[in-house]
Amino acid sequence: MIGVDNGVMPIDQMLVTITRPIEEAVNSVPGLTGVRSITSRGSAEVDLFLDWNSDMILTLQRVDAVVLACNRDAANREVWKHIG
Repeated sequence: MIGVDNGVMPIDQMLVTITRPIEEAVNSVPGLTGVRSITSRGSAEVDLFLDWNSDMILTLQRVDAVVLACNRDAANREVWKHIG
């Protein structure tokens, strides 16, 4: 799970600037079978479903890398405040 807290940002803005970019980034990671998310005012949760036959540590390292890249991109736009 990827959790994002961004104060009181409206849902539609959270979806466009936070949730969708994370979903799109992690969808490219090999070893994932699915991605689902829940977005609410100021927060988002992205659930990741891993293939049982994949190397889970490697898959999670790849997820960490793409989320870090998303965070750097968003920091340049001053959108995200916290990713945990």
